[in-house]
Amino acid sequence: MKRKEWKKVVKASKNKEYQKAIDYLNNILAYKIDDQERVIVLVNIAQCEKKLNKIEEAVSFFDRAIDIENKTNAFFALMHKAVFLYEIGKPQESLDIYNKVKAYPNLTAEDREAISINVDLIRERRSI
Repeated sequence: MKRKEWKKVVKASKNKEYQKAIDYLNNILAYKIDDQERVIVLVNIAQCEKKLNKIEEAVSFFDRAIDIENKTNAFFALMHKAVFLYEIGKPQESLDIYNKVKAYPNLTAEDREAISINVDLIRERRSI
């Protein structure tokens, strides 16, 4: 059943029907899902809220996902929130998140490189 809901989410998003996508994502949250999937759903809701220009709601959903991730040192939601903050004109807050994630013990070399590239881009664009 969840798979059908995800297909509906993708279709609604492609059609820029973000409120409809949020409704389908909320349906997925009603299922018994693990924390990792719950984080993915919450991040997707946050992205849809952003598309609807509902910034405070988007932040709230990112924060809910981050609260779940804090139990495991995962950083999927944090990384998405960092990008989001940069996109809405809050580069320092974005950098703060990247600096926090840099301290995570479970980062791979590729993760560290991606973070460094993003940090360098933000710093470079701030100095232009």
